Amino acid sequence: LEPIYVTTRLLELDAKRVRLQHSLHRRRDEALLATGKLLYAHVDTRVSRAAPFERSVHERLERLRAAHAASPG
Repeated sequence: LEPIYVTTRLLELDAKRVRLQHSLHRRRDEALLATGKLLYAHVDTRVSRAAPFERSVHERLERLRAAHAASPG
């Protein structure tokens, strides 16, 4: 088996959704093997609808988004 690893970047964020990019790399030569962009919606399971993130969660995600936007890659 060949060692691989995944990196994740937070690309976009709004009140109810977050878009992430996952990248699969081969460890031996750092080759990029695959990427995927996914949109996740925060769902309130009590009403089965998209709902805003809690403020503290949104603030943490926004800090991550800003850090990812400022870094290369």
